[in-house]
Amino acid sequence: MFCGKCQLACPMGVNTRNLILGIQNAVKKITPHV
Repeated sequence: MFCGKCQLACPMGVNTRNLILGIQNAVKKITPHV
């Protein structure tokens, strides 16, 4: 789903945090507000 970017960012703590925040923001945009 997320290509291979998550695998590249996993070993790095900061990148992983930013990735998680990015995914959460993307999910919020995709998911309709309930």
